[in-house]
Parts: sequence; structure tokens; C-alpha cells
Amino acid sequence: MKTKFIKIRSTIDIIIFTATILTGCIFAILPIGTNANIGGYTLIIIGIILAFTLKSSYKHFHSGEKFQRKQLLFPLGMKGAIISALDSLPENIDLTKEGNAQSLRLYIYYNKQIKKAYLQLFEYSANQYDPCSRIYEYGIDQIKRLIAFK
Repeated sequence: MKTKFIKIRSTIDIIIFTATILTGCIFAILPIGTNANIGGYTLIIIGIILAFTLKSSYKHFHSGEKFQRKQLLFPLGMKGAIISALDSLPENIDLTKEGNAQSLRLYIYYNKQIKKAYLQLFEYSANQYDPCSRIYEYGIDQIKRLIAFK
């Protein structure tokens, strides 16, 4: 079974677009001036756009569990070291070179409540990131240094 993640709205996303729409409604309804009314209508439109586009969490397609995602960027020369660290212990990934280049991208999907994490390495080629490793599943305790980085 292939592991797949789908973007979903988090509770914070729902709070943000709801608060934006409600603030816009307040400014649009109150008789405090034309500029405030126009600003209110603008906030309502922005809130509606956010309702359709703002999705910052991820859901495991098969299990329905919710995850947060973090990405780390590495230079291409670290590909072998990162893949070997993912095979054994991801805590051994050298984070001192993180952010120096954007040739490799390590996606970390994690959920602290269920103490589960998935990691996958992607390589930049032909204007897109293609997977260059399988998806690894670890406990949250084994990757806590990667999540806490930055």
C-alpha cells in the first residue's frame, strides 16, 4: 500500500478565515464610514478566498491521521549520506549543511500525539522535485532533533 498525504485545513486555518470573514462583516455592516465599509467587503472577499485556498495540514490518505509537515533543504552532495541515515537512524543527518542549497528536499510528516513520523527525500530535476527514496516510518522520538531544528 502506497503512503499518500492530502492537504487539509487545520483548526488554525478555519479560525483565520472565519475571523477574517466576521471582521469584514462587522466593518461592512457598521455605519462608520464608506472607507470602513469598503474595507469590510474587501476582508469578506479575502476570507472567502482563504476558505478555499488555506490548507496547512496533511492527512494520511489511508488511515485518516492528521500530520504537520516540515521540509529541510540540502546540497546534492549529501544524497548518499541522507539516504543511509534514513535507512538506519535519521538523527544522524548532518544539519549543519541544511539550507545551503535546494537540490535535495527532505519532507517530514509528523504527529506528536500519535508519536509517528514519515520521511521522504526528493531530488530537484527538470523543474520539479522527484522522490529519490522510499517513505520511511519512524517514531517521533527518533526524529525529534529534525523537527526541533530551526
